[in-house]
Amino acid sequence: VNDQSIVVNAHYAINELDLSGISIEPQWAIYLHNRFKEFNGWGKCLVLEALMKGYHPQGDDMFDMLNALDGMLQHSNPAVVLDTAKLFLIVAKNLPKITEQIYLRIREPVLTLLACGNWEMIFLGLRHVIFILKRCHNLKWDHHFFFLKENDPTFVKISKISVLTAVCSETTAEEITQEFSAYVYYSDSRVIQRAILGIAEISLKFQSQLQLGIFKLNSFLELELEEITAWTFEAISRILRKFPRTFPEFSLGKTMQGPESFKLISTLNSHGKIALLWILGQFGKEIQDAAYVLEEISTRFQVESLEVKLEIIHAASKLFILEPNQMMPILQLVFKLGVEDSNVDVSEKTQLCSRILALGSREATNILFSEEILKEEEDEMEEMTDVEGFNQVKLVHGNPDYFLRSESVEDLISFDST
Repeated sequence: VNDQSIVVNAHYAINELDLSGISIEPQWAIYLHNRFKEFNGWGKCLVLEALMKGYHPQGDDMFDMLNALDGMLQHSNPAVVLDTAKLFLIVAKNLPKITEQIYLRIREPVLTLLACGNWEMIFLGLRHVIFILKRCHNLKWDHHFFFLKENDPTFVKISKISVLTAVCSETTAEEITQEFSAYVYYSDSRVIQRAILGIAEISLKFQSQLQLGIFKLNSFLELELEEITAWTFEAISRILRKFPRTFPEFSLGKTMQGPESFKLISTLNSHGKIALLWILGQFGKEIQDAAYVLEEISTRFQVESLEVKLEIIHAASKLFILEPNQMMPILQLVFKLGVEDSNVDVSEKTQLCSRILALGSREATNILFSEEILKEEEDEMEEMTDVEGFNQVKLVHGNPDYFLRSESVEDLISFDST
């Protein structure tokens, strides 16, 4: 048939009838390949998808196909570019010797998506960059390309910060940390969160940048701004879990002195309070007003979230071991509120901590202060690095089960109207 639209529609209809996809015969694949340039963008994508599913040439035939399709990586239609890149990746899956060359070849076409004026397309390109970064760690990237622009919408800014964290190397870590420090002064709370936690992640990844990271986090505490302070506590707790000996280098004492500080602490979000409570419980002996800070948070026990309540109980139990005289009335109050709480998790946690403390100081210390394994931050991209996930909806939105595990969908992807 000479009409390319008839060929494409017939191919699509057969594919719809057979839900498992078409098994492409070599002669049919050659026929489609020879007429490939005649098809429109949708037709090209359909043919590429069919080749992915059912046609797997070997040897010289495979390289001939890749060479013939190489020009499609410069196609004006982004869908064609991404489908061609995916076909290249599927081929590279069985050829580990050329895998890095394949990723190097598709890197530039994917980056061209970031140069268009469509924000959703830029976001799509960034998600594919993250995908490539997780599968090929040896590629070199110009990190300046991912620096935030003032007019970037929030969902693009967040993705760029994720990319910058991933492309960070020993030589670029300092510059990226300085860049993240500037993002802390943005007005969007989600950008502030990602920037501060990004500094902590870089500090954990490259110990040469640990001192710079500590200096930056201390400077954020001095601002005494609610949102920044909350996420700074979260970042500090992550560093202390891995490097507890760095505690004296953090200026936490100044943040926990005086009525103004107590007022600021009471307004922190759940993440900030949980991180602060962990610090109080773990390092309370070295914090002068630890018991008073915990008492201030405990006064709002009944209105706090489940996670904060559980952490209050845990922190109070640990701090009681360190400062029994100061903590006795506070612990009694916390245990009373915990047992009376309507949530079974809170009441059971209270009873558990009470029984642990009843074992005696030594046994309770061994249990409550046992070494904790730093849990890596959960990443919705982690389970999607198989090449089959390339150019798929789940690459943009994440795995469905990740949405269920996350506190809110807004924390993952936030499209705004800018």
